[in-house]
Amino acid sequence: MAVSHCYHLADLPDGMDKTKLMPVDPYSLQPVDRFSDRADNYLRYRPSYPAEVVGFFEGRLGLRPHHQLADMGAGTGLFARLFLEKGYKVICIEPNEAMRQAGMEGLQYFPGFLSVAEPAEQTGLPDHSIDFITAAQSFHWMEPVATRWEFLRILRPGGHIVLLWNRLQAGTPFLQAYAALKKKHTRPGMQPIILLQTG
Repeated sequence: MAVSHCYHLADLPDGMDKTKLMPVDPYSLQPVDRFSDRADNYLRYRPSYPAEVVGFFEGRLGLRPHHQLADMGAGTGLFARLFLEKGYKVICIEPNEAMRQAGMEGLQYFPGFLSVAEPAEQTGLPDHSIDFITAAQSFHWMEPVATRWEFLRILRPGGHIVLLWNRLQAGTPFLQAYAALKKKHTRPGMQPIILLQTG
């Protein structure tokens, strides 16, 4: 896993060389606390993941009922729910208490569900106890080096680490209208752009 450096282009004056990037500490973005007031909105409006992802895990990665999954940065449990509904065991690792509580309310009735209030960088899980580690739309908030070592510590031999992101489909009428709305209400130079550079 390559170490990523996060750079932030914000409020650069017109004509300034945009190749001059300023390093940004990802933790200055408060990756844990920034979601405390958004748990309800996540439950209502955050898109889920395709149900076919479970079949992909079963068919291509060999997921079986006895395997233990750990979903890092699980939030309200949108991704974990897909597996819990199929009877799989999922440990949801979520450091934000409001998001974790929202997940617990919706997932507590699944027998394979467990919630842990820890960050991905230090889960507290036993060594070599996890068959599948997932991070669905959350890995970019984790410190990559510490997370890598923690994943290697808790992963069983032959296990899988799967990082997932939902991608927007380009060209739909909704996304075209959304892009026009953002453009209309965003002043030039006010919208931050995050660039990732691996090294």
